[in-house]
Amino acid sequence: MENRKKQILSLLCSFMLVLSTAFPAIAAEKPEKIAGSTAGVLSDVPLADSEELLNGYVSRLLEPPGAKISLLGSWGEEGDALNEDEKIIYQSLKSQVAETAANGGSTEFLISDFSFTWTLDGYPNTSEIEKQGKELFVQKVDLRKVLEYLMINCPYELYWFDKTQGFQYTSSIGKKYSQTAQFSNLRITLPVAQSYRDGSSTQMDAAKAQTAAAAVATAQDIVAKYAGKSDYEKLKGYKEEICALTSYDHAAASGGKPYGDPWQIIYVFDGNPDTNVVCEGYAKAFTYLCDLSQFDDAAVYSITGKMSGAGHMWNIVRLEGNNYMADLTNCDEGTVGYPDQLFLKAPVSGNVSSGYTFKTSKNYKYTYDAGGSVPDIIGMYGEEILTLHSEDYQPPVLTLSGTVQITGNAQVGSLLTAEVNDAPEEAILRYQWYRGDQAIPDAAGSTYTPSEDDLGQTLSVAVTADGYEGTLNSQPTDPVAEAPGPMVLTVTEAQAENKAYDGSTAVTITGITLDGVQSGDDVSVDTSGLSGTVSGADAGTYSTVTLPQLTLTGSAADRYVLTQPDAALPLNPEVDITQAAAPASHPGELTVTNGLKHTYTFDLDQLLPNLPEGQVLGNVTYTLNSVRLNEGYYTEGASVSGHTLSLPIQKANSSSEENIGTVEIGISCTNYTDFSASIAVWSTNKESQEPLSIQNPGSKTYGDAPFPLSVTGGSGAGAITFESSDPSIVRVEGNMAVICKAGSVTLTATKAEDETYAAASDTLRLTIGKATITVTALNQTISAGDAAPDLRSPSENTHYTVSGLVNGDALSGTVIMNYQRDGQNIQPDTTAAGVYTIAISGVSAPNGSYESNITYVNGILTIEPTSGTGGNTGDPDDGSGGESSSGGSSSGGSSSGGSSSGSGSSGGSGSSSSSGSSGGNHSGTSGGGIILPISGDPETTPTPSDPTGGTTSVPGGIQAPNSQPKGCVSDTVGNFKIFGSYQYQFTPTNGAAPIVTLSNSSFHAVLASKENGSYFYKIYTVGQPGTMCDVYVNGTKVSTVTTAEPYGGVWSDTTAPFPVAPGGSYQFKLTAEKRPSFSAGSSSFRVEYAGNEGSDWFFRVIAIGKPGDGCGFYVNGAPFATAVAHIQ
Repeated sequence: MENRKKQILSLLCSFMLVLSTAFPAIAAEKPEKIAGSTAGVLSDVPLADSEELLNGYVSRLLEPPGAKISLLGSWGEEGDALNEDEKIIYQSLKSQVAETAANGGSTEFLISDFSFTWTLDGYPNTSEIEKQGKELFVQKVDLRKVLEYLMINCPYELYWFDKTQGFQYTSSIGKKYSQTAQFSNLRITLPVAQSYRDGSSTQMDAAKAQTAAAAVATAQDIVAKYAGKSDYEKLKGYKEEICALTSYDHAAASGGKPYGDPWQIIYVFDGNPDTNVVCEGYAKAFTYLCDLSQFDDAAVYSITGKMSGAGHMWNIVRLEGNNYMADLTNCDEGTVGYPDQLFLKAPVSGNVSSGYTFKTSKNYKYTYDAGGSVPDIIGMYGEEILTLHSEDYQPPVLTLSGTVQITGNAQVGSLLTAEVNDAPEEAILRYQWYRGDQAIPDAAGSTYTPSEDDLGQTLSVAVTADGYEGTLNSQPTDPVAEAPGPMVLTVTEAQAENKAYDGSTAVTITGITLDGVQSGDDVSVDTSGLSGTVSGADAGTYSTVTLPQLTLTGSAADRYVLTQPDAALPLNPEVDITQAAAPASHPGELTVTNGLKHTYTFDLDQLLPNLPEGQVLGNVTYTLNSVRLNEGYYTEGASVSGHTLSLPIQKANSSSEENIGTVEIGISCTNYTDFSASIAVWSTNKESQEPLSIQNPGSKTYGDAPFPLSVTGGSGAGAITFESSDPSIVRVEGNMAVICKAGSVTLTATKAEDETYAAASDTLRLTIGKATITVTALNQTISAGDAAPDLRSPSENTHYTVSGLVNGDALSGTVIMNYQRDGQNIQPDTTAAGVYTIAISGVSAPNGSYESNITYVNGILTIEPTSGTGGNTGDPDDGSGGESSSGGSSSGGSSSGGSSSGSGSSGGSGSSSSSGSSGGNHSGTSGGGIILPISGDPETTPTPSDPTGGTTSVPGGIQAPNSQPKGCVSDTVGNFKIFGSYQYQFTPTNGAAPIVTLSNSSFHAVLASKENGSYFYKIYTVGQPGTMCDVYVNGTKVSTVTTAEPYGGVWSDTTAPFPVAPGGSYQFKLTAEKRPSFSAGSSSFRVEYAGNEGSDWFFRVIAIGKPGDGCGFYVNGAPFATAVAHIQ
């Protein structure tokens, strides 16, 4: 509803309801009359201001053609309210106005079924007969009453009727026989409102009536919305809907608009905020919605009368046997009765005859129209309907219906949602979440996310509603479990857009299909700006696509880990690269000798067009379209074989040297739509040379040196010249070709004519390949304690090298270099030995003559232990040995009975043994993945460039060497200790993804990312310090790693897969300084905390799924399962 300041609207209704006591006659064409007939105009006929607009007419719009008229009202049709003559006129009008409302047309209605005769007394003249006839008609028929009942019963059929203009009737009156007269041909004319006229006040424009269709839909939607509600809920809902849809039209009420739509209900339901109504529209709209509804014990009536002396229209609601006031106009916002002081209310005093008084901010008196110059509302409805109840209607107490259930997983950090079903739509719901039987503070929304405080507790929710009794209670959840470890998603297929050929393999990715998403979770791959590559650039259909690094998005994304695809994925549906529009071809020329019968050949490749950079035609085929030469030169036999045209020329008896016609060639290729080219044929008197052939210089790439051009064949002394079809690609200087950029070009060799021979030529199609740029970060080595090289402003040949640039070209953009560990930028800890990746990126190829994907080769920063100085002293409380060097020795304290001792990493010898919870040499922080020598093995310091990396002891005393794997280059080869995790970079040399295997289940290998053709694998350890593991890539051992600290500072007593019987359980022991989180990756197992003993924390897992179910268990949200169990 438009929010505007309103006055007491009832006082503004006067203009709407004031009815003239002298209605003007409507100018109408006089009907044909017999002698003595006359036209009579009924003036002084006020019309009832009651419900009028849409009901029956709108129903008609929805009925099939020819459907029976169905009108809602029938007041006066039964009993003696109308006499028999009046009923005949009423029924005829009722049928005809319905037809006009539906189809338009004339509003002059012939009452063909009505006539009467009378016996003449004596011999009256024509005037006297007409006078007698009119007097008898008035005695028989009260037309005013007929129209009042017509408007009460079918005002919706009269939405077009301008009642303020009155009506007119005509008739034929005259002698029938010598002593008998007849009244017949009664025609009643009703004027059309201005907005519905079709040029004339007596013509209804049916096309304009179609605007009611939208109002029909809106009204029916409202009725459907409240279907099934109680009578009171329907009535109250209709009031609120009407007041929300419209506002009061002050201009119409004050006389600023002609009578029409502002008094009707189309303006209520048309959805236009600029069309509003007066009180008549409010009342009619309410009646209309109620007429369309099914009630148990309710009915609604439209009433006209006065409110505190001013004309007004309102409703009476008969509900459960009693009658109540319903003045919707004055229940709208800003009025004297807002919001419901005049809705279903009883008066404070009064009766039917004298009127009723209602009290809001002050008293207002409502009186009914009764006889005289106004409709007789009291006579029409009677006291049974008009007598109002003495007490306000008391709405029934509403009970909240419906159900509520909790969806989601009862786990820490997982969103739970209270889903309410079948509750009343208008109910304002309130929520309260409970932990056990205790209300959770500030948990009053439809969703709730369990916290650590909820661990082991059940949750439930209670729902109430304002104005309703009762509470909807959910079933409690399962006890809240620990937050699950991240669930693993895999990519199964992709969707991409089709495109026209553009020379690239890139396609725009529109969707990614994931496997492993839990029902209801909001997680997907972010496809904004995402492109992939298909297996070729040519036009065709492609079924697979290779994707770059993918990123998850959505509110649940942090609960998942995406396994990056390491191979091409299916496209569903397949992607089409369609042919591009046909390019423009080059014209060709061929010279033939007069008087010589000879078959000439022509290399058709010289007709091929220049193409945009990076684009190619693909497979090219030629067809002969036509040969049109002057008479005498050609009869038949021209053909195309491969890329060559053969043109047999007859011995022409001519000596003219001129253009003798053309040969049209059709060209088809893979990547462009078909096109054609013309070869102009010229005649000469000279002989043809021996075939000329330009020599192929072989494969060429941008940056190659200039190369010579040469030919074989030819005749005579003519000079040989060379020409390029596109000098921007290859420039010709004499007989040397200079490469300017990548692309395809046609080279033409021509041997000029001489006195004997005509000129001859040959062509060669040559493709210049793109150059490749490689940017390599230089390895750096420092000693512990030295500053790391500053990479903020890297310079070429100091920090990196560039290969592949030619012709003075320079990279665009700025080289960016960072130290990294585990794929994350980090500032190296130069106080301790270790290695860091030197990542390089940031530049672009200078032009299209280079492959767009620059090859980046990362470097390594190696921090070597300081030589000749003592190592760090071990802490006697943590069981760790100190560092040692230069033959020094160090021993540390013990923990849990363990001990550790070490010897220097260079210049000395010794042996090493380790047991307990922490031992060996290490420095740095947990999770750093720092590489250090293993005590007692001086040959195993890993060096990224070292192809062997030393050996390590394995069970059985066999020495297994470390080496670079087959088909792959590893950035690290050697033995070292792991502080939580370490990241390898494996770069395939054969195009195949590396296969990484580990010898110990306390270690886990996870593909972290794939970038620029390299695979980054993280090795995580959850084993006890001192636990060792061999790392194999493609079956070759590259390292033996030893746990210095487990990932996250937690080690598990169980890391190998194990079985559990249905309903059975298994207990993990996790060792850590503080209680870790522990969760199951599926609903097949339930996790229970079982207590602790010092730093040992015990968790019990219970098999609640079915045989065959598997489940991984996650510690502190790690990106890998510590162990996996299966139900047997």
